Amino acid sequence: MIKFSILALCLVFPCVSLHAQIELINVVDDVEIVEDTTGVLAPTGGDHSVAVKEGRVDDRLFFLNEDQISGALLEMSESEGVVWKHPDASTKVSYGLANLKKVELKTVMTDGAPLSRLPKIILTNGDAYRGKIVHMDADVLQLESPMAGTFTLQSKMVAAIRPSSSSGSIYEGPSSLEEWELNNSNGNWKYEKNALFSDNHNQIIGQEFDDLPDMVSLAFDLEWRGNCNLQVGFWGRDPKNVNQNCYTLNIQNGYIRCYRNYDKIGRNDLGNIQVRDKMNDGSLEVELLLNRAKKEIMILFDGELVARWSDTFEGNIRGDAMLFGGMGNNPLKLSNIRLREWDGEFDMGEDQSLEDTDQLTTSNGDVFAGTLEKIEAEVLYFKNDFAVFQVPMDRVDEVRFAQGTRREPRLQKGDVKISFPNTEVITLSLLNMDQRVFTGKSEATGEITLQKKYFDAIQFNPYDDRHEEEEDLW
Repeated sequence: MIKFSILALCLVFPCVSLHAQIELINVVDDVEIVEDTTGVLAPTGGDHSVAVKEGRVDDRLFFLNEDQISGALLEMSESEGVVWKHPDASTKVSYGLANLKKVELKTVMTDGAPLSRLPKIILTNGDAYRGKIVHMDADVLQLESPMAGTFTLQSKMVAAIRPSSSSGSIYEGPSSLEEWELNNSNGNWKYEKNALFSDNHNQIIGQEFDDLPDMVSLAFDLEWRGNCNLQVGFWGRDPKNVNQNCYTLNIQNGYIRCYRNYDKIGRNDLGNIQVRDKMNDGSLEVELLLNRAKKEIMILFDGELVARWSDTFEGNIRGDAMLFGGMGNNPLKLSNIRLREWDGEFDMGEDQSLEDTDQLTTSNGDVFAGTLEKIEAEVLYFKNDFAVFQVPMDRVDEVRFAQGTRREPRLQKGDVKISFPNTEVITLSLLNMDQRVFTGKSEATGEITLQKKYFDAIQFNPYDDRHEEEEDLW
């Protein structure tokens, strides 16, 4: 006989608002059977999680309708959905994947240090894998990783390789807001997850370095919403002022302009160039190659040389500050900021681009155009017009591959995006996951198993129109 106790509960407590999820339990011959809730719509009305005991750290599940619940992710698969256990529930519950947004995970490896010290492999879709490079040729790249063991990537889907920090590095970050100086304290520059954010006009953030060499490379990843309006100051004397005693590069409304600024007596215009066709995607990898002694400036967007200027005016700018400033009210994001010594060599001509040639940057700033032939036994073999030469991997800063020879992994049914504490992301089609490991697949990796303890979060339905992207402080 089936008995129902919900009506009695409502009659006894008519004024009580029930916020926890109601589980329907059939009692048949004194045996409790939990009804299958796979595919049940998410609850409505906000946060339905019950307060947990002080000190407990739980996973947190978010739905596409903005509801959320705390508890523990026990397992998941494409067929069974997410199996969830709330701390105050006596039974576990299954949720279908169709209405899920993301799950934030209780992570053991909160700083990701074992991964962040390893070479970074960037795929053509923006995914990033970390590991020791065992071998690479035109077909496959083999990695050893503490997260995934030994596995292979399809070489044609690799966009760039960045080995671990090189000896020529002066600064890599950001790692906090405190390491930067601000021109005011109104909080318009913010820091979150290894990135700096600004959405306000004339907000300057800078850092002064001790005795910078005369030749340096300043590189950073730039993202924006709406129109891009960014100032970059270099060789400055005041880390809080981008308009006095320094050079300034303006990236604004599809143009880049370079000025030499003086204290209270104006500025000289070094030139401007239209780059609108390079700024259609809302993101760029920007690099400034700077030679203070010769007063030469080169600007690269996504590895391609877009501007080259020489300062022909008398006198020299002698500061050691590097600065960033917002020029409008549209949001900006700066990440992966790298400052390193450069030896002044630049082998790639202005008529060459990453469309048809690989680009090798060494740890002392040399830039070469050619073809990466292979990586073997910690040595990179690179061919240009003159020879095949060998470079130890600890002397390699970056390799960027010819875009015309690359292709992106195709989108797959069941794709999820796995994110890590350092904000890097991997896209895989979900096969299954338990409390220890995640197994998935993609065209770039084939089937692969990852240790869950390195994860920060998992995003479901990444291509769903209902999914409003929630990215950092945008």
